Amino acid sequence: MANSYPLLLLLLFFSNSMAKLVDGDELQTLLTIKRDWGSPAALSSWKARNFVSSTHCNWAGVTCTSTGQVTALSFPSFKIAKPIPASICSLKNLTLIDLSYNNLTGNFPMVLYNCLALQYLDLSNNQFSSSLPDDISKLSSEMLHLNLSSNAFIGNVPSAIAAFPKLKSLLLDTNSFNGSYPGAAIGGLMELETLTLAINPFMPGPVPEEFGKLTKLKTLWLSGMNLTGAIPDALSPLTELTLLDMSWNKMEGRIPEWVWKLQKLEYLYLYANKFSGEISPDITALNLLELDLSSNELTGPIPEAVGNMKNLTWLFLYFNNLTRHIPMSVATLPSLTDIRLFDNMLSGPLPPELGKHSKLANLEVCNNNFSGELPDTLCLNKKLYDIVVFNNSFSGVFPANLGDCDTLDNIMAYNNHFVGDFPEKIWSFPKLINIMIQDNSFTGALPSEIAHNISRIEMGNNRFSGVVPSSAVGLKNFKAENNLFSGTLPADMSALANVTELNLAGNHITLVSVAITGWLLLHRRKNDLGDVTSWKMTQFRTLDFTKHDIISNINEGNMIGRGGSGKVYPKWASRRYKNGGPIADLVDDEIQDPDYLDDMVAMFELGVVCTGEDPTSRPPMSEVLHRLLQCHHRCAYNHDEDITKPAFGIDNSLDCIV
Repeated sequence: MANSYPLLLLLLFFSNSMAKLVDGDELQTLLTIKRDWGSPAALSSWKARNFVSSTHCNWAGVTCTSTGQVTALSFPSFKIAKPIPASICSLKNLTLIDLSYNNLTGNFPMVLYNCLALQYLDLSNNQFSSSLPDDISKLSSEMLHLNLSSNAFIGNVPSAIAAFPKLKSLLLDTNSFNGSYPGAAIGGLMELETLTLAINPFMPGPVPEEFGKLTKLKTLWLSGMNLTGAIPDALSPLTELTLLDMSWNKMEGRIPEWVWKLQKLEYLYLYANKFSGEISPDITALNLLELDLSSNELTGPIPEAVGNMKNLTWLFLYFNNLTRHIPMSVATLPSLTDIRLFDNMLSGPLPPELGKHSKLANLEVCNNNFSGELPDTLCLNKKLYDIVVFNNSFSGVFPANLGDCDTLDNIMAYNNHFVGDFPEKIWSFPKLINIMIQDNSFTGALPSEIAHNISRIEMGNNRFSGVVPSSAVGLKNFKAENNLFSGTLPADMSALANVTELNLAGNHITLVSVAITGWLLLHRRKNDLGDVTSWKMTQFRTLDFTKHDIISNINEGNMIGRGGSGKVYPKWASRRYKNGGPIADLVDDEIQDPDYLDDMVAMFELGVVCTGEDPTSRPPMSEVLHRLLQCHHRCAYNHDEDITKPAFGIDNSLDCIV
């Protein structure tokens, strides 16, 4: 027994010595990799400290075994741009390389063929390009995870991509593959749990039926890849699916019954296709979290079984031809936050408890045939930010408790039959941007001050009364025509200085529209004239005259301008235009500005042709609008205006925006 101690000590000595040798070799290899990579800043922590045992295992991105052998290099978002060095495969126990979210370019890095133990390779979100090599099968046969998504690979996906029998995830989405992919070969990867081929301009073709052999699949993402035909019944064995996405394709036919029986399914995205027919009423896929069947050609009712999806958060069925009512049970879903059913043929009232049992945030049901009153429970849980209910037949009063829903940023309720006072507190909501409630029968008054964040108010064709607000510093579009407003506009317009579109016609405001137009035109130039702290407007009395009064009384006192050609009268200006004479010198020299002369001339010409003596010579409104838009676009281009359209309908259009 005593003789065994020296042997044990000797073994411990050799074991410790070997560990130090391994540590030293691995450390030196890492330093070589750093040098060959051009010493990127992200690897600045890679420094030897007197060869202290396993020092390198604490370096950024390095993972080791207990004996100091490097098994993983994880460098996501390290801003690495130089090519992967061949020396990286000198780490013989390396099983994982993660270089996602860097700036790598060029061809697929074939230097990785020498990493014989590699199991996990993530090169996603870089800038690799060209075709994948036909011999990509030379990667380690032990591969479990291959992620090449979000690059710029082109051409065909080679059949060699399916040469890894142990592969569990294959991610090729979001590239520029424009050829074919080996559907049959991929169908032989029996261990696959994740397959993504989405967002690639592949040659059009049907879903490969061989994918039905991948019975361990949990994620199947096939959107935006030019799929055609129907969803094949051959995929029905994929009972482990939690995500099925075939959106943005050219698929058609009915949604198969088996899809609605996938009991582990959580995300179903089939939007932007041409699926038709009714949604199956026999639904047992009750674990759905998000359901998006929008932008198809579906008909029939929303199945009552949707009300049994207790985990559902999104219900997107917009842009279809669905009919009848929303099942009352939908209102009881405890997790439902976003409902988008616009542009269908749905009718009847909204479920009376909608918003009571869940934290409803977004309600978009415009362009349907809904009727009745809005439920007073919509904002019961204080999460609602978007009410889009326009172009329906809703009636009754706007729920008074929406006056306490200060989370709202968008109200689009125009073209309904609402009556009664519009909740006054809404005008002071701190997040509200857009209010479009025109073409109803609302009553009430506006406060003197509108919240600074509100940029658009469209409330024409109602019965609002009182005076126009004196302060609305963020307001850009104010359309309140055909109401009962009275009084005058504020003498000091500085608190309305951002208004660029104003319509108060059909009210009882004692102000000539020409004065409003002139103020708006002047305001659009204020950035070129320096800061303006106040705008003063002169009050005019209402004028009453006929066309005969104007034509028969042309004299020195009613000329329309004083240009380079002298005094300008309407008939003479029209004759000058018809004869092809120069127009620029007709513009009043008191307002001429070289930077705006083209626009002034264009507006002058438009005014002349629109008031011609012969009605048949006047242009149609479509042409007038076209010329105005040309002028606007030229102005926008010259001043580098941002004309991008924001989301959720908060823009200059009247459409329901997704």
